[in-house]
Amino acid sequence: MYCLMIQAKQLEFSENCSQEEVADELFDEIVQQAEKDSEHYVRVCYCVALRYALCGPRYMGKAKRFLNAAEQADRDRLPIFDDNDVSSLRTFAKDLIGKYEPCGNPDCADHALWDCDCCFQVSYCSKECQRKHWDQHHQSCNFAPCKRTKKPHHLAGRVGVGGLIFAYLVSSFTLNKQRESARRTTEEQTNVRHRKTLKVV
Repeated sequence: MYCLMIQAKQLEFSENCSQEEVADELFDEIVQQAEKDSEHYVRVCYCVALRYALCGPRYMGKAKRFLNAAEQADRDRLPIFDDNDVSSLRTFAKDLIGKYEPCGNPDCADHALWDCDCCFQVSYCSKECQRKHWDQHHQSCNFAPCKRTKKPHHLAGRVGVGGLIFAYLVSSFTLNKQRESARRTTEEQTNVRHRKTLKVV
């Protein structure tokens, strides 16, 4: 598995290899080496889904297919084999791919990053797209300057792809630090008990 990750990194930094090719080659390698009910297959499906999601809006269809394949393979596995790596990948992939929305302007194919400030029902990739679509959108928008409120709670956490990646990395780093701290504390307590036992005897 680690050899595959090293190969993926080498492909990623190769000048004549696109993100899509990296995802395709990584998936082909793992399918040849892993059984569909293995933990590695599930992990790689989540990783490939994330790789496609990072390639841009054009590849979101492939990202969702790999996310669905990973979830199906995850359900097929025995629950006793669940580990923290797969569960964190699952959460991250669902957050990243699940929050994808196309721009509200039908003439634009970009990824939507900002909501309409008035109704929060339509998202746009830029202010320019919002202005172009305003003639159609204002009929359904509940624009009322005196009723402007904060963004609804269910939309408050929506951020761009970079923000999601940063949040995942920070939470993963924090979780690893907490685990290491707990392990050290347990070792220290064991050592103290062992020393006390030696002194008593």
